[in-house]
Amino acid sequence: LYVDPRGHLWVTTAQGLFQNLGKEWNRIGVREGLPKDSLRAVMEDREGSLWAASEGVYRLQGGGALKAYTPAEGLPNEAVWCIFRDRAGALLVGTDDGLVQARGTGWKLVAGTANFQVRSIVQGADGALYLGGGAEILRVDPRGGIRRFGIAEGVVTAGRIFRLLFDRGGDLWVATDGGGLLKGQGRGGQWRFQRQVIPGGTATERFKDLYEDASGRLWATGEKGLAMWDGALWRRFTTQDGLRNDHVYYVRGGQGGALII
Repeated sequence: LYVDPRGHLWVTTAQGLFQNLGKEWNRIGVREGLPKDSLRAVMEDREGSLWAASEGVYRLQGGGALKAYTPAEGLPNEAVWCIFRDRAGALLVGTDDGLVQARGTGWKLVAGTANFQVRSIVQGADGALYLGGGAEILRVDPRGGIRRFGIAEGVVTAGRIFRLLFDRGGDLWVATDGGGLLKGQGRGGQWRFQRQVIPGGTATERFKDLYEDASGRLWATGEKGLAMWDGALWRRFTTQDGLRNDHVYYVRGGQGGALII
């Protein structure tokens, strides 16, 4: 799920990219110029171009012009999971074989990230990038240097990390596959992570997505329902509270404070 600067919701699916325009949906797929219908992530840049991730990276510009980027342009792998713009304006994408940065007409692998699956990218207050995807978290220092956080620091998973999120207090949250929801506290190269005890959950619950709302509440999507942390207590929402299914995959904020799941 992605909400653009105008408040429109975008949904990536195996049948194409869908944009919600209020009472109707606009579909963008192969017929509209995309090489593939199946997409993993989408982002709109400052120029209004739409970037989509799938088997490669696609840029859809005004007027319908499409540019596809593949390993021929420098991507280390066709499998692209996420797209991220850092605070300095650099465009980065996470692949099955590392983090790459857009450079001119091509892409360059970020040193130290080769063979590291990148499903999620966040940036810390000090400018460092934190990458998640496999069983560890990778910290990329803007001044150079790589730091890995794994089992020794409390990062326990069944092999995958789906989402990272820095909250407004500077804590790093980690949604894992088979390791529950983790909360990291620290700074620089020193971090410790601890699994959170969620009502109705288990130590091996899979969490897929994270979102912090305007009030500072943290929302996490899990197999046992939607979890919410208000800064003091956890609350769990399930089918008993009106959800259509207990297994929740994605969450984002909509217009007027609405929550989209």
